[in-house]
Amino acid sequence: MHSNNVLDPEQRTTTRPARTLREGWPVLAALILAILVVTVDNTVMNVALPSIAKDLDASNSQLQWIVNAYSLLFGGLLLTGGSLADRLGRRRVLLGGLGAFGGASLLVLVVSSAPALIGLRALTGACAAFLMPSTLSLMYRAFEGPVRGTVIGVAGAVGALGFVLGPLIGGALLEVFAWQSVFLVNVPLAWGALIVARAVLPADGERSTRGADVPGTVLSIGAMLGLVAALVDGPDRGWTSLAVLGPAFGALAAATAFVAWERRAAYPMLDVRLLARRRIVGPGAVQAALMMALTGTLFLITQQLQVVWGYSPVDAGLRSAPIAVGVIGGGSALALVARRFGSAWAAAAGLLVCAAAVVDVALTIRHGGYWPVAGGLLVFGAGVRMCITPTALAVLGGLPEEAAGIGAALADTFQEVGGAFGVALLGSVFNAVYRADLPDGAPAAARASLQGALGSGDGGLADAARGAFGSGAQVALLACAAILAGAAVIALRTVPGDLDLSDEAEQEAALAAAAAAA
Repeated sequence: MHSNNVLDPEQRTTTRPARTLREGWPVLAALILAILVVTVDNTVMNVALPSIAKDLDASNSQLQWIVNAYSLLFGGLLLTGGSLADRLGRRRVLLGGLGAFGGASLLVLVVSSAPALIGLRALTGACAAFLMPSTLSLMYRAFEGPVRGTVIGVAGAVGALGFVLGPLIGGALLEVFAWQSVFLVNVPLAWGALIVARAVLPADGERSTRGADVPGTVLSIGAMLGLVAALVDGPDRGWTSLAVLGPAFGALAAATAFVAWERRAAYPMLDVRLLARRRIVGPGAVQAALMMALTGTLFLITQQLQVVWGYSPVDAGLRSAPIAVGVIGGGSALALVARRFGSAWAAAAGLLVCAAAVVDVALTIRHGGYWPVAGGLLVFGAGVRMCITPTALAVLGGLPEEAAGIGAALADTFQEVGGAFGVALLGSVFNAVYRADLPDGAPAAARASLQGALGSGDGGLADAARGAFGSGAQVALLACAAILAGAAVIALRTVPGDLDLSDEAEQEAALAAAAAAA
């Protein structure tokens, strides 16, 4: 005898899509847990960066790679993961991805160098790429009617919430354990999500017969890897050096070859003609800009809190929390603006709110203390919530339902590529300003990282390095605000104005419940 919520595979296959959150809550809860496993891991590393830099003697550039390796493999393999989910079954690929993700995280126990940690981050990112597309596509298929917009909005907001819960969880762990704990916590999280998902998710039904696109996968990863390598290494090696121009031109060649291959491949992982659709590529670019701002800002803020202002890891995590509060509470603002002006204006307004908040953080980070920065983070979170729901719905709504797996992967790819470029681009701007502001003749260790300057024993150099860090963060954040303002124009021109954003109160309650559970 089975309960109403836990059915055997055959029964689950024939279950009709839910029309309310209450009816589909078990499935939604399982998929939210899977989303949190991935998105928390995206930023849980941020508060551990100072400890990693000290323990593994990692430079600023290596810290960027430690963050970016995850996003690069995640973003590069998402389309492959989505295609695989459509071919083998979304539930099966999701469960396999969760199991592999937890297992890969255990390998941190044998890591003893920065390059090895970069490799491990790449491996966990690859595992995440094979579970994340299935979550959104399963969610999309498990609901119908107006509630579908609600659950997709919950997914997008939970994803953003996971980004800011990461520093909180990481800070709490680092208060008691070594930095390796931020990896090991993935094991019970991922395997717990696997157990829940296996119990409640419908069995796989129809599957695609499409073949794998290995060349497309290799070319897409190569293009992103080359571009990020050029951005990260530019401040260290010089923007006109062969070590930077080589990867940049390699990225351009790989991207060109990717487009050419996808146009003639028998089973392309991405129909590149989709990128000519304004309704898909416009909102996708907006999502990329938003994630670029979010990940880049958190990368800088968590280091400012710990290294410059001297907060402990748990305090730094708590002081990053205003973004989470803004994300949870921003649904009311989204509903108000969308009801009065339409969903396109809601997305654009959210981006402008984010831009204004980032400007506030940039102008106060050096001399204003924590509380003005906290206010900016709170407003930033509300702006993220206003933008993420309509843009996610726009991308998914622009594709046929039978392409739900690849469509969800495409939406995630926009976000992950934006996240990787956020750390790479803003980190490169920061590094260039940081080094320029250091005194002439500063030692190599100080030029490589702020931790190197603080550990030099020279009080004057340490003070100068703290000031240089603030200057670099300020310029990078102002550049971030300009990107967000430009994205607002794109959102206004490409996001449909008539998306169904009803049931915001129900969505906000669901998001608050997810935050409480996390």
